Amino acid sequence: MAKQDAGAGADLENRTQAWLEALEQAISGRRRADFDGLFLEDSYWRDMVSLTWDTCQFWGRDALRDAVFEAAAKTGFTDLQLDPDRSAPRVADFIGEPYVEVFFAFRNAVGRGKGFARLQEDANAVAGLRAHMVATTLHELDCAPEPRERHPRLGFEPAFPGQSYAEWNAAKRDFSERDPDVLIIGGSHSGLCVGARFERKGVSYLIVEKNANPGDMWRGRYEALALHTPTTINHLPYVPLPDHWSLFTPKDQWADWLDCYAKLMNLNFQGNAEALECRFDERTRTWEVPLRLADGTIRRMRPTHVVLAVGGVGGRPRIPELPGLDAFRGEVMHSTAFESGAPFAGKRVMVVGSSTTGHDISLDLALRGADTTMAQRGPSCVVNISEVIAFGADYARVSTEEADFLRSAMPYPLWIKRAKVYTQMTERTHATLHEGLRKAGQKLTIGDDETGWSIKLFREAAGYYLNVGASEAIVDGLIKIQDYDRIERFVPEGALLDDGKLVELDAVVLCTGFWDLANDIEALLGPEVAQRVGRCNGVDPKDGEYRTMSRPTAQPHLWLINGGIPDSRKSSDLLAMQVIAQLEGLVPSLVRGPDGRVTPH
Repeated sequence: MAKQDAGAGADLENRTQAWLEALEQAISGRRRADFDGLFLEDSYWRDMVSLTWDTCQFWGRDALRDAVFEAAAKTGFTDLQLDPDRSAPRVADFIGEPYVEVFFAFRNAVGRGKGFARLQEDANAVAGLRAHMVATTLHELDCAPEPRERHPRLGFEPAFPGQSYAEWNAAKRDFSERDPDVLIIGGSHSGLCVGARFERKGVSYLIVEKNANPGDMWRGRYEALALHTPTTINHLPYVPLPDHWSLFTPKDQWADWLDCYAKLMNLNFQGNAEALECRFDERTRTWEVPLRLADGTIRRMRPTHVVLAVGGVGGRPRIPELPGLDAFRGEVMHSTAFESGAPFAGKRVMVVGSSTTGHDISLDLALRGADTTMAQRGPSCVVNISEVIAFGADYARVSTEEADFLRSAMPYPLWIKRAKVYTQMTERTHATLHEGLRKAGQKLTIGDDETGWSIKLFREAAGYYLNVGASEAIVDGLIKIQDYDRIERFVPEGALLDDGKLVELDAVVLCTGFWDLANDIEALLGPEVAQRVGRCNGVDPKDGEYRTMSRPTAQPHLWLINGGIPDSRKSSDLLAMQVIAQLEGLVPSLVRGPDGRVTPH
């Protein structure tokens, strides 16, 4: 049996290598018929910087063929071969159908790339295989390779005899009289991910953070918070999390880890440094960034590139004008000011909002003895948090690097298709829970297109709850549900309903989310830049990509990075290589036009 398995594996490797060679020949010779014979008519290709200097997707064989032919002619696409550093080809199920999964490697004009393909068996095709989807990503630039062994630039090497580590480290991160090539504004996990990439690639950078330490943003959030993604997928670049940690990391433990990570990686981090109004100088093609330091002085920096790492959702609280709320005599706060439910024990509290934060704060209040009501403004998609583990199953079977690629390789139409199938399953497995929630008065949804919580996350980062206990509290009556549409207005004593009933309250907590990141951009970079860049949050359904994240924006030398931990880990590398390519002159400064296309600036 072992020999048969080994023989089948060797045959699969031979066939997939033959398919890769045929693909390279079809592209290099621009042979349309040969290329079409290698792909299903309903096929997809997602490129991450390796062919397009952008992240983009092509849907349908004709569209992707023409795009790949054009891109490969400019950037190169050669030496396709099975990737020796990743899993061997194998047959695996995807949305209920068997496919051959293959990781491959290639070269382009400036470096090395990695690829992944799902192939379908077809006896009439070359090597008996046709592609359903292909993904390609830039892996390494020739001009900025990452050392694969101990290297002087990555650790303590005295600049002169007798220099101590403390002196060396202080000099390394001292930018008081020099400017970095790249200034990273925001020093939480996404900013640290970007900084770590530049550190390993030998690029001049500085991370600035308005708080004193990298983890302070997380320390300032509500006490009950834990990460909603499992610890197994929350590693930061190069340094995995300890394997004895709990499945879902408490926010204060995560904050401590961020502080440690910045030190372990020798990152150039400056706390208590708040970026003020930044301006781009078209003549010098550099930024002017005033930084307010801890002592109140202003240090003006002139980096070539700026990376905004202030969260993919936006950091400015959205506080709606709720009728009569200004007349309410009780305490009113946004969720960003909420710390713990303990001070509200015995008090009557209404939480406005029913996404994740609204549920978390409602549960904390209820468990701490508050009379808790959650006012639901719109329907929520609810599944148990164990579904995050199921949805991220790749991280349990392959390396983090491979799982990241499998996750990022997915074209948007396949995300939609997979999410629909998955949501049908969760509707069956959660039927009892959902019935109890509806009886308690909660409005539920799986989205207009029945794609559930995962697509709500990608599109809106709102409208869903990964249940860690609040749902059971709602079913049991510990948390009461109030349809917000029935609130006519707030009055000094509480909330007046449309039937004249008064819901007496002592406090209102607004879990109403945040403004789009464009608002942060306007405050920091000015209204012209914000208008040019446009909306930042979520996925654009026209092209299936995150708007503006880790790809060229409409503003030269301005970069944004997604706030999700797995997304930050993967996309930080792509962002760093794009910046380096522009610094090194491998590609001109690129901007995104109104039509979404990237052009030289």
